[in-house]
Amino acid sequence: MELLKDDPNNYLLHDLWKQSYNIRRLCIRELEIDEILERLPGYCRSEMVLAAVKESTDIDECNALRRKQDRRKLTSPTRRGNAP
Repeated sequence: MELLKDDPNNYLLHDLWKQSYNIRRLCIRELEIDEILERLPGYCRSEMVLAAVKESTDIDECNALRRKQDRRKLTSPTRRGNAP
């Protein structure tokens, strides 16, 4: 299984993740969290969780988080000249 490898192929993982969309949705509706994680170990990887959010909401959380971090850097006290 690709997830068990030391250096998994992320392109393959994302492709398989997309193919499993319908079964993942069913599992989420019908199973407890521990059962979901056992059957779908990809949910233990943050990038797979973000991919699932993007699939179901059409929101790219990775890019949204990066933009938010960039805005924080621009408005941080040290950037505004208020450093202690």
